[in-house]
Amino acid sequence: MISIRNILKGHWKLILIVAVISFCLGLLSRPASRDHAALKTTENSSTTWTCSMHPHIRQPQSGKCPICAMDLIPVAQETGGDELGDRQLKLSSTAKRLARVQTTPVERRSISTSISLYGKISIDERRAKSIASWVAGRIEKLHIDYTGAMVQKGDPLVDIYSSDLYVAQQEYLTARNSASSLLDLADITKKFALWGITEQQLEQLNKVGEPTDRMTIYAPISGIVLNRAVSEGQYVDTGALLYDIADLSRVWIYLDAYEKDLPWLQEDQDVTFVAQAVPGRTFAGKIDFINPVLDEQSRTVKVRATADNPSLSLKPGLLISAQVTGEGQPSSLVIPASAPLITGERAVVYVAIPNQEGVFEGREISLGERSGDYFVVQTGLVEGEQVVTNGAFKIDSEMQILAKKSMMSDHTSHKKHPQTPSHVEPSSALSDSSKYSTISVSHHFVSSLDAVFLAYFDIQDALAHDKTDIAKPSHTLLKALKDVASDHLANQTELWTSLSKRIESAASQLTDAKNIAIARAEFKQLSDALIQTTQIFGVSGNFAVKQYHCPMAFDDAGADWLSPKDDIENPYFGAVMFSCGWRVKTYAEDGGAHE
Repeated sequence: MISIRNILKGHWKLILIVAVISFCLGLLSRPASRDHAALKTTENSSTTWTCSMHPHIRQPQSGKCPICAMDLIPVAQETGGDELGDRQLKLSSTAKRLARVQTTPVERRSISTSISLYGKISIDERRAKSIASWVAGRIEKLHIDYTGAMVQKGDPLVDIYSSDLYVAQQEYLTARNSASSLLDLADITKKFALWGITEQQLEQLNKVGEPTDRMTIYAPISGIVLNRAVSEGQYVDTGALLYDIADLSRVWIYLDAYEKDLPWLQEDQDVTFVAQAVPGRTFAGKIDFINPVLDEQSRTVKVRATADNPSLSLKPGLLISAQVTGEGQPSSLVIPASAPLITGERAVVYVAIPNQEGVFEGREISLGERSGDYFVVQTGLVEGEQVVTNGAFKIDSEMQILAKKSMMSDHTSHKKHPQTPSHVEPSSALSDSSKYSTISVSHHFVSSLDAVFLAYFDIQDALAHDKTDIAKPSHTLLKALKDVASDHLANQTELWTSLSKRIESAASQLTDAKNIAIARAEFKQLSDALIQTTQIFGVSGNFAVKQYHCPMAFDDAGADWLSPKDDIENPYFGAVMFSCGWRVKTYAEDGGAHE
């Protein structure tokens, strides 16, 4: 048997070479291994992850909060010590990278926004005439005998028999032939002018020299006959209406502008609009009047524009949708719309402190109007400052965790929803579909609910993106509610009447909501009613209907909502907690629900 010792003795050179090569390879690979280990240590050991709304949650790895399902955020490893202010926080470079913090400078720029307005075509009142009879008599002949007829200026309208006209003409001829009656001649000529007798008619009388008992009334303008008020053979008094005529070659457009639109509107502004009745064409007009009085019921102001209509394709009464490009101040101070954290009427941004790497300061600011991707800043910032446009909420959450002043801690605890109305009740029971049983109803009725849901989805989307312009979709929802085919319900009319009243009440309140916090409270009432409607009557299946639940809305009372989207877009918190919540169920066409 050959011993291991003999093998080693015979191959000691080979063993030595292998050992040297292994040592060298180890040296080459050692730095990479060490860096990798350090990185793993940083990510897995040094970084602690927590929930912004439940700071007692501490986990060694990233993930979802086990309570509210929000994304966990890294706890800052460097806070800067006592030298930082109550509103300041210092993040290490690692924490900044993990939080994906990005900043953008505050700048001045000319801003504009595109405003969508809705309205209808109307007659230009300055181009409308009412034709009256200037003498008493009988309508002998109608030259224009139907409404809608096109007339040109000077076209004959009616022939009137009048004994008064005959007598006046006889007096005129007598005075004309008498040199001593010049004063009477002037008086009669003035009377003729008041009666509407034209110079041509007077010349004809002078030429013929014989009075007539009939007079023709001519069109004073070109246009469309909107109203024929008399018939042949009818006796009329002086001043009786004969026709209404309007020149439609130029029309007015009346638009409804909401309060938020008014800063962007002014006279002489260009307007483009389309009408469904004239597909494929875009018309142009110009604003010439903005009503100084607000309609308190609709919360709108009437804006009037004038547009040419040479082809007469724009007919009075047609509904139109218009676009106006509003120009703001020529040099407005602006920040990206993603920078401010907005709750109720408050807006807070985080500003990077110059010459202090990783230090951020929370600052309450006053916002003006929104223009596309930008907000106008009224107070609180100066040009050139760097505001956080990504990661601001994570910074604010860390402020709460460290017991510093954050966006929500100024007025209430971090758990309480700002301006929570007292009538909001917990809605967790809505998550229990066993409370309601689906009943069999006409598919025509269920399909007629689609328009209600589509308007509701527009409201949900607006609140999720912190927009306050929800009056339009609320009005649309109310109109759609009236068009629901409730006559197809048979024995379930009383149940639908009860639900529809709740839907109508909440939608009506939404149109008058004074701020976004009140709007969100009314949206919850609307959501509760529509969720029960969905659970009882089912869905049409023409689009997805998913139910979501946020456990933290309204001071942890919780609230549900419906959405056609797969991603969570929280309408109760908006940007503050955009993805807070989870999907409860998806409603199927047969009325069932899938967990």
